Amino acid sequence: MNCQQVPILLKPNESVRAEQLRCKILFLFQPGIWTQPGFTGPNAYRISIRGSGLSTGAGTERGIWFLQDGLPLNPPDGVLFNQGQFDPLAYQYSVISRGAEAFNYGFATLFGAVNFVTYTGYTAPPYSAYFTAGSFGWLQGSIETAGVESKTDYFAVLSDASAEGYRFHNSFNNAWLNTNIGYKITPTVENRIYFTYSNQQWQVPGPLALEEVLTDPTTANPAYVEGDYRQFWDTTRVADKATYTIDPQQTVNMGISWTNLHQITFYGLFFQSSNNFFSLPCNYTNTMDLYGHRNLIVAGIMPMGEFYQENWNRLLGTIQGTPMATYNMTVVNIPVYAYDQFWVNEKFSINLALQAVYDRLTNEAYKDLLHRSADTTLTFSQFNPKLGLLYQVDHYNQVYTSVARSFEPPSLYETAISPTALPPNLALYPNRAQNAITAEIGTRGQWDRFNWSFAFFQSWVTNELLEVSLNPPLNTLIYTINAPPTTHRGIEISLNTTLARGLMVSNADPQNLDQLVLYQIFDWYRFYLNGNFFSPITHQEIPLRGDQLFGVPEYSYMAQLLYMHPSGFYIGPNVMAWSTYPVDLVNTTFAPGTALLGFRIGYQNPKKHLSIYLDGRNLTNEHYVAMVSDVFDASNGGKIPVSKQTYFWPGDGWAIYGGISWNF
Repeated sequence: MNCQQVPILLKPNESVRAEQLRCKILFLFQPGIWTQPGFTGPNAYRISIRGSGLSTGAGTERGIWFLQDGLPLNPPDGVLFNQGQFDPLAYQYSVISRGAEAFNYGFATLFGAVNFVTYTGYTAPPYSAYFTAGSFGWLQGSIETAGVESKTDYFAVLSDASAEGYRFHNSFNNAWLNTNIGYKITPTVENRIYFTYSNQQWQVPGPLALEEVLTDPTTANPAYVEGDYRQFWDTTRVADKATYTIDPQQTVNMGISWTNLHQITFYGLFFQSSNNFFSLPCNYTNTMDLYGHRNLIVAGIMPMGEFYQENWNRLLGTIQGTPMATYNMTVVNIPVYAYDQFWVNEKFSINLALQAVYDRLTNEAYKDLLHRSADTTLTFSQFNPKLGLLYQVDHYNQVYTSVARSFEPPSLYETAISPTALPPNLALYPNRAQNAITAEIGTRGQWDRFNWSFAFFQSWVTNELLEVSLNPPLNTLIYTINAPPTTHRGIEISLNTTLARGLMVSNADPQNLDQLVLYQIFDWYRFYLNGNFFSPITHQEIPLRGDQLFGVPEYSYMAQLLYMHPSGFYIGPNVMAWSTYPVDLVNTTFAPGTALLGFRIGYQNPKKHLSIYLDGRNLTNEHYVAMVSDVFDASNGGKIPVSKQTYFWPGDGWAIYGGISWNF
């Protein structure tokens, strides 16, 4: 996250704003969100909301739906394979909907949704430029333009980021172009067209043994260097959204989006894929009173389709060789949803929601270009209800609770039959859909010098989908399995406290004083198994050494102490800390916890014309594990010693980054 990261005090339900964070990933100081830097820069963060995607690779998100102005960015199967295609500098702010809050967008997955709200000609400055540089060869720049001409407005941003990387064989380059054009056809009809293109190229240094991470984390895995592991992505997306305002209380939104992802990967083999997917969302919003009470109704449908093809070839050095396998896959996903929020009185409201979803996945697998070895078609469907209660104590404070059911079928790739796996037809098939019941209670508010949020949740999950490697330490045969019943339980706390005001500035205007603010985030998670596994290979029960799910620490804490002057100057230290967590499902191997110290100093003009910052990270140069490659049994039944277990991805050493931005 090489960007300016200055948290601000937010009112309940207020969104994270990019112009104030100016950040590549807009999840800083957000409770319930665990981010882990992966193998290369902004391409490969693992983002987990309440335990989503515990076993997915960096840059791949499952269980979280991402949207742009309400238009889906994920493929129809819900698993996002290319996080690096997004340039959040193109977004004004993000709205994070945890768990059942995602029903508002029509999704009923366990972990929620993130909606990026795009800059337009009305919300962006006419001209803007942004540049950062820092350790490990980091360079990033962007130029933006926006404007309004009569009934038309426009916004465009061109960005590029590159670095040599902290580790050997760790360089990358990302380029993005994001544009949108809006046109007010009539006073009640508006249309907006979006175009996005991104190009990504990066090397993969590979995981190391724990001892290597703690002693020499700049090295790369020799197998990854010898095989020159790397990836290339080209992404093109075109979308259109029309809004018809029937009257001040009724609105209809209709949209269409098409995305093409083209990927080439060198991972010991030559892998090439082409993915085309589309969506046709439509929803209706009504805020008319019902029986004399305030009421909100939203109903919609979101048909989505996907056409996916991938080819595996042998490598002859760095040249594409003979074919090994070919897949042709399609997805149809149709969620239909409606929810109603009814205010019993001025403070108390009831929220009822229901989603019905139909999902169909078809796969064909070929041993070569001519011989089909297997094919399958799977269908999934379910009704998912939600009941929520909200009590608005006053303008700033609220208490809420909800109970909801979630549903997540296996992804397109997880229902494929492999024509080359041993034993035959082992890889990625079959799996049942993941289901869960989640209960949550929480509060958000602001009082005097305190701004807080608190949430407690518990999910009872059936058939949780977990992706693991079954042949350590090579980590090549990746297999998705249904876990025995699992439980996700957690507490998420955000507390921002103004410790002092008027330390150096005395002013009659209380809004124009300097202040010292402490920002804190604390998450406690207990994700655990409620039974033993049966080996997907031997079909025999495997006793567990522990019951903790892998990939996310039980405790994590972030804090920043920031002095802010009304002139725009700010300065302060920050810390991130987390506990140990298991690498494997049977809890034989653990990644150590750590604490990282940072420091920030900067200046932001009160009129936001100029912003300058300097950011120091990991100032004590800790050698630590940033992410792990999750496996079923890290020790392979006690046969692999810890020194040979290469599942650990090191984090960056101490670093300094600086940046400047201008708005004209």
